[in-house]
Amino acid sequence: MPQGPLSGITIVDLSRILAGPYCTLLLAELGARVIKVEVPKTGDDARQYGPFKGGKSTYFASVNRGKESIALDLKAAADREIFERLLDKADAVVENFRPGTMEKLGYGWEALHPRYPRLVYAAASGFGHTGPYSHYPSYDMVVQGLGGIMSITGAPGMPLVRVGTSIGDLAGGIYTAVALNAAPVDRNGGAVLINTVIRQIENHKSQIEDAIGGIELDQLSTPLRDDTLLYAVHPGAQDHLSPKKYASVWLAVIGLIAGVLLAVVVRNPRWIRRKLAAGSYVFLLVSILGIMWFLLGLAMSETEREAWRARAVERVRSRYSWDAVTDAYEKLLGRMARGDA
Repeated sequence: MPQGPLSGITIVDLSRILAGPYCTLLLAELGARVIKVEVPKTGDDARQYGPFKGGKSTYFASVNRGKESIALDLKAAADREIFERLLDKADAVVENFRPGTMEKLGYGWEALHPRYPRLVYAAASGFGHTGPYSHYPSYDMVVQGLGGIMSITGAPGMPLVRVGTSIGDLAGGIYTAVALNAAPVDRNGGAVLINTVIRQIENHKSQIEDAIGGIELDQLSTPLRDDTLLYAVHPGAQDHLSPKKYASVWLAVIGLIAGVLLAVVVRNPRWIRRKLAAGSYVFLLVSILGIMWFLLGLAMSETEREAWRARAVERVRSRYSWDAVTDAYEKLLGRMARGDA
């Protein structure tokens, strides 16, 4: 059994995919016993989401580890009896169905509370259980769009960008877990009488920080503001050992060093003539070229160096390919036949 501050607490988990399962994952990590109820045959939809390892979904495993699982058809009488026995011993039930689904099954809050007065009922949904949008289904992309976070993600003048991770679903799961942990504080004669409904869209709005002040009520999005650019992702220097705009300075330094070294060689003072043999002059020239090559490499970015190297290789291949050698040989034979060579 897991150990933690929630040890001894039992959660019946009817949720699926991400928001609800992430909530109950956090509770399990804190020591609660989580019993996940899945539909027979297919189970949680997330079991079909990749990537897969050994034929099993790692996506599903990432948010359902540490839980127990049972397959129940809540429309079948025998399975409903088992489910109700689970509720007898449960401290909380978590679901993230579309509003109205639990009521159709006969397990909505109004039906459960009289039978299980200490049961905490937590429902995570995109738009809550009341209001004009409550009957709409919701996914992370919808929450990110309507919540406004896509409007402050990306670059100015560019299309809206979805945050890479499903932050809308994950935030909904976190807030549901927070509400569940606060439930025991709200006591009335020892009974927990809290009905938690998490409106992901409202919670998501709170995450866009000060940008909420720039969004009017009739706007769905607002462009990325200039004052947010300092707190943003900018190109780093890893791909550029020296900024491109300083390339001319580096080339000037290369020219100065090469000029001084070549001047020494050309003038060929007596002490160099005495100290250096003919082979040493070649070594000196090669060293100069090596230094120039190194400094030129510093002046170029990695991308520029790769492009230059590719062009150089292509030139060598085209000049010294078998076809090029054959053409040169045929031209030489032609000149010899004409007496030109």
